[in-house]
Amino acid sequence: MQTSETYRRDCTTPNRPGKRKLRVTGSSWQITGSGSDNVDIYSDIEAVFGVRSVYNIELYKDDDTDAGELMGTYSGTAIMTAHNQAMTDEAPGTIDITLDGEDDLVWTAAA
Repeated sequence: MQTSETYRRDCTTPNRPGKRKLRVTGSSWQITGSGSDNVDIYSDIEAVFGVRSVYNIELYKDDDTDAGELMGTYSGTAIMTAHNQAMTDEAPGTIDITLDGEDDLVWTAAA
């Protein structure tokens, strides 16, 4: 949520600071994710970095299987605004991404 703020003083106590009042001015969504890096899809990630795209983000529940259980999918238009990688000689690399969304983020439950 985006807000704007004002401060209002109580006329009966003019020597005291005003109290903050918030007004909602808009809404937005942002999704961040992290996991193991996969160099095989690096060119795919670079192709969408900073580009407005429609994303479908699947949400899974751990059900003690390798695949997991699909709970549903979030869909929306967004721009990938952050793409961070960390790599070492001793361990697999990791990746973190951030999607900043536009319009509505739509949830569709799995069938």
